[in-house]
Amino acid sequence: RSGLGFRELIGFWGELFIFHDHFAKNCGFQNALKAWIGPENKKQDFTFDEVSFEIKTSIVGDNNNLKISSIEQLQKVTSNLYLIAFRINESFELSGLSITELVDKCVSLIGDNQALKSEFQHKISEKYGKANDAELERKFIDINMVTYEISEDFPQIVPDNLPHEKILKVNYTIDGNSLGK
Repeated sequence: RSGLGFRELIGFWGELFIFHDHFAKNCGFQNALKAWIGPENKKQDFTFDEVSFEIKTSIVGDNNNLKISSIEQLQKVTSNLYLIAFRINESFELSGLSITELVDKCVSLIGDNQALKSEFQHKISEKYGKANDAELERKFIDINMVTYEISEDFPQIVPDNLPHEKILKVNYTIDGNSLGK
């Protein structure tokens, strides 16, 4: 296992946490798993019928910048798109959760449905399989979550507003401190 690296680790932790604590508990595990399309390299992390969510996880103490990694990441493919800025912190106490613990919590929601368990394990396999033992056991706690609705006036670069058709790829950063909630 080569390891994820810190940014990929906290991104994976954030998606797992939100999957478990918000979507699986409120929408049902099977619906949440179907909606979790980020691991399939789709535009957003979660898509439920006409609502999509892009999750940006960062550590408290870092700047409040939101790093957007593609032209499509904030492109609406559903009626509503929300950007969740999720702030976490490393926990050196018993209160935090590791990726291993989050995976165990998710599996406990499945029950005896082996097909659903297999589908979940397949969904997380790329990142979980790459994470080294230290990363799997590193604990974090959730601190703060701010949700932004992606509307026409939200700062974004999407295919519809590219200044030139020959631009194929962009990465950009949005100043989170300048955004309203």
